[in-house]
Amino acid sequence: MDQQLAQGPIGSVGSYDVKFQGSFLVAGMEAQASDSLVSGKLEIKLDGNKVIDALKTLIPGQIDDAIFEILRAALLKS
Repeated sequence: MDQQLAQGPIGSVGSYDVKFQGSFLVAGMEAQASDSLVSGKLEIKLDGNKVIDALKTLIPGQIDDAIFEILRAALLKS
């Protein structure tokens, strides 16, 4: 199940999207030059568990750790 986080245009040449897809955080963009000679697509997949662990490390305290574990259970249940 995809959990869309953000999406939108990149000027008039393309678009981007960021989502949790399965157990991955996936960021992608697609663009095409106005002359239609050049186009491209890029997708980056990060392990969702590692992303949540990194956020837990960056924010001190234990209350946020509990919140991140709730997010992990909700977002990465697949």
